Amino acid sequence: MSQEIAASLPAELPLRTLGVLRRWQHADRDALVTAVNDNLEHLRPWMPWASQRATAESSGTFLDGVVAGFDSDTDFSYGLFSADGDVLGAGGVHRRGAADVLEIGYWIAKSQARKGLGRALAQALTVAAAHAPGIARVEIRCDEANVRSASIPRALGYELIEVYERPPEAPGHTGRGMVWSISADEGRTL
Repeated sequence: MSQEIAASLPAELPLRTLGVLRRWQHADRDALVTAVNDNLEHLRPWMPWASQRATAESSGTFLDGVVAGFDSDTDFSYGLFSADGDVLGAGGVHRRGAADVLEIGYWIAKSQARKGLGRALAQALTVAAAHAPGIARVEIRCDEANVRSASIPRALGYELIEVYERPPEAPGHTGRGMVWSISADEGRTL
């Protein structure tokens, strides 16, 4: 299998909670700028890209990249939106390792924390990734200190398969990364 994800993931993924999970569009730029800047202190400890305020230019560049990735079937990034169009979080399905493994990642706005939205987002991404042809496993990676993030794969039935040393990439990182994994067969049934 090439670096291309074998089949396109849908532009919108179902959620079992409030919100719409859909692919990013260029028209989302202003909502993205607002969401990132409103959540910068919440995201900064864990997200390397949250080191400075979002601008129209930086968000436009990000959206150019994720729209191109989606269009070329190589990377699938989604925004999580309220009915009013506010960004509640984001997530994606990425190829970052072995040909038969996809990785998911996610973040949730501080105002939405502890409401089950992160779990619903990760569940939808897991199911979508697990249905891609040729995929054997889905992974989630986070720093050992990110207890909230690690609670999500644990709750979904992922198994902690590795803890490894790595250079810290964000202020809250310990330098110990965790790899959580679930088989595609299990992921399809979440």
